[in-house]
Amino acid sequence: MSLKFDVVIIGAGPAGLGAAYELAKRGFKVVVLERGKRPGSKNLYGGRIYLTAISKVSPDLCKEMSNLGRRVVRERIMLTHSKTCMSIEIETDEWSGGIVTSLTRFVEWLSQKVEEAGAYIVTSAKVDALHVHGNKTSGVRCGSDNILAEVVIDAEGVNRILLEKSGLVPKLSPGDVAIGVKEVYRVDPKDIEKMFDLEENRGMVLLALGEVLDYFPGGCFMYVDKSHIHVGAVLYLSNYTKFRRTFPEVLDSLYKLPLFRRVVKIGERVEYGARLLPVRPLQRAEMDGLVTVGDAGGFLIHVGPIIRGVDYAFVSGVCAGRAVAEMLEKEKRPSVMTYRSLFSKYVRDTPLMRDIELFRRVYTYYEAHDIYSRYVGFIVDLLREYLEVKNGVKSLNEAMYLSMRKHGLSIWGLAMDYLRRFRKM
Repeated sequence: MSLKFDVVIIGAGPAGLGAAYELAKRGFKVVVLERGKRPGSKNLYGGRIYLTAISKVSPDLCKEMSNLGRRVVRERIMLTHSKTCMSIEIETDEWSGGIVTSLTRFVEWLSQKVEEAGAYIVTSAKVDALHVHGNKTSGVRCGSDNILAEVVIDAEGVNRILLEKSGLVPKLSPGDVAIGVKEVYRVDPKDIEKMFDLEENRGMVLLALGEVLDYFPGGCFMYVDKSHIHVGAVLYLSNYTKFRRTFPEVLDSLYKLPLFRRVVKIGERVEYGARLLPVRPLQRAEMDGLVTVGDAGGFLIHVGPIIRGVDYAFVSGVCAGRAVAEMLEKEKRPSVMTYRSLFSKYVRDTPLMRDIELFRRVYTYYEAHDIYSRYVGFIVDLLREYLEVKNGVKSLNEAMYLSMRKHGLSIWGLAMDYLRRFRKM
């Protein structure tokens, strides 16, 4: 059986639904094909959604999004070394750190908006192949059905099976991605607010680096939601063969830290999952009739403690939806050159492409192993040497000298690392 739509969207995640919402609002006949049993059932992420970029493209939706979770007012980076933790924290009501929420909750809410706008969402729908004829895509094959469309929007995520099968992108290598695992604990909201000294609907985010992940690039995290706490770890897959522990062992050691230990003590574990996320810029597949958005298009930024995934996936989807809508209104045969021009116009007022370009320039510096080993240890030991008074008070210069000597650092080496790497980060 053959069906015909204006646009077919593969994947009901933030990117696919963002595109569907924009197209359906403009009266186009849109179908979203989702492999899961319901929108959001196959989605997994850390726990935070930044709202600043979303507010640029969808201010009305952004206001409603802010009620889906706890607003981040406290951000903490924890450096771990030699059984010692050093925390750097920022807390303010003006902090624009977004919200902590469940991605399933967010996607279910967004899918309702999409259906209200007039798009169709079909679940348990596995897309088997793209219809590619020469340099144009004309639809997809889903089981025994052929679904034809003027434009196909691929939002299948980082596992770009369809694009790889069609020969449009190379297979992912271990260096392209990181693996993230997480557990979710259900905790009474009152206990959350008491344990973390938070007001109602206020949340916090914590990232731990260094010894907690054997000094490998990546880190461990905690996101405090309304009635759930997300805990997990991210490790670059290129380092996995050198990693000495399993992820359950990583989480067990994490729960020995006082703050994490309290979560296990009062919470009930309700979810465990894992996913891949890009850590390098991915090649984007575009041709006449085909657009890629979200993780599939490389619209994710992983720069040290900052992971911009859900918000930039949604923004890429919204801008793609607007570009496709304008292109279909102007041209009988959609062309990739027209799409690129229109997409650039719509993302111009967002920080998306600027940040993607920055990501291309700096991601290699964040892969450097010594940043997570020597420098984390140096900073922790510097503060410990300065604050401890077991053998008398030390000056800051003396504490720095002792810590630099311990970690094989010099003033010249620090200056060169600053010029070559840190000032670019």
